[in-house]
Amino acid sequence: MSKYRESESSSTGKITGIHPIWRGIGFIFMTITPILAYYTTVVVLSLNSTKHWFTIPRSLLAHGSDPYLWIKIGGTFVVVFIVYIIFMLITFLTYRLFGPSRLGPLDAPQTGFSGKAHRR
Repeated sequence: MSKYRESESSSTGKITGIHPIWRGIGFIFMTITPILAYYTTVVVLSLNSTKHWFTIPRSLLAHGSDPYLWIKIGGTFVVVFIVYIIFMLITFLTYRLFGPSRLGPLDAPQTGFSGKAHRR
């Protein structure tokens, strides 16, 4: 047995890191968000055909059975990005309100500089 190493590792039973349930919640959000974004895009396109909110250029229409295919794909990416930004802002706000302080227990508190002003 060496001087700086213990013979047995003692575990206190405390879990370090993030709880494993958050992996499942993250996976659910990761799979549900694009599906909801796709259906949101489809609903907006169907409402646009009746309300005429915006015009769709003919260059974006695809040839084939679904002419709005490229618009649905692009709209899905836009909605996913917007939902991701909303989730990110909620996470940052929650972490800022309820998370630990910026300084750890071994950090010294920040002090303002009270030195002498130098002239040239």
